Amino acid sequence: MSRLLRPRLLIPLAAGVSVVAALVGLADMGKVLVALRGFRAVYVLPIVALIVGYNLVRGLLWYYLLQRVDVRPPLRTVVFSYAVGEITKYSPVGNYVPNYLLHRIRRANFGLSSAATTYVPYSEMAICLLALLALGLDHWTWLRPAILGGLALLALSATTVVRLGWKPPLPRILRRRAVLEQLHSFLEASKALFRPRVLMVTGLLGATYLLAAAGALLLIARGFGVTSLSLPSAVAAFCFSLLLTLVAPLPTDVGALELSGTGALLALGVPGARGVAIMLFNRLFTVGVALAAAGLVSLLFPQQLSAAMADRRMPAV
Repeated sequence: MSRLLRPRLLIPLAAGVSVVAALVGLADMGKVLVALRGFRAVYVLPIVALIVGYNLVRGLLWYYLLQRVDVRPPLRTVVFSYAVGEITKYSPVGNYVPNYLLHRIRRANFGLSSAATTYVPYSEMAICLLALLALGLDHWTWLRPAILGGLALLALSATTVVRLGWKPPLPRILRRRAVLEQLHSFLEASKALFRPRVLMVTGLLGATYLLAAAGALLLIARGFGVTSLSLPSAVAAFCFSLLLTLVAPLPTDVGALELSGTGALLALGVPGARGVAIMLFNRLFTVGVALAAAGLVSLLFPQQLSAAMADRRMPAV
């Protein structure tokens, strides 16, 4: 329990919840509550089905990437680690809990598996950028030039760093031998992931599950009676909110996703109260499905659960 009460975990989550509360207040809490009560339950099952599909395809992508970096634990272990990781990813560094579990259960190389995990959000970032360049976001005419300008600046900065041969000094913790070994494994695995076939499969699977997530957002909007939102608009809104949470150096996306998503929906003509309600329900469904999946796999795979809970630690680094 003391680990769950650590300030570095509680403070980011409390800040995120505060942002959500402020967002509800700005949109008029009374109107938001009225919108929430008006949700039509007929959309619940299709929304859950799309979110389940999102998780299945995203998990399949992670499994595929693990294979490419020569991390080959049993499928049950991968499913268990991924499902549990989906409920911890909202905490700081929670994205790497699945890698920690793979190491605890099957002693999988943490550096290799973390390369696959890191690859997923970066591929999502690339897909979201391409989607926003293709679709735009209604009256936000500045969005495409901003994206192109940012990409150009990033490319120029990277080129300058490479040509100057600048190598930043490593923090003391990264100079430890065990950490250096894991870092070397990470870099070697990363090279294996930047191959045409891997990029193509990643793009296909990534676009599929992001489309499913955007479809769930669209159905949530329909549940609140918003008929003006089209699928391309829902894709653009979802990609914008996801991209900001991936780019922004925040320890958790709680609050940031709701704020950016509501802003995108406002740009698309969705009323403020309904926009907030849509993003709140989006979080509710996402977290609910993740909790249900984690509970289910814990019941189905007791051996993996026991191994994960065993009293042993990762090697000191």
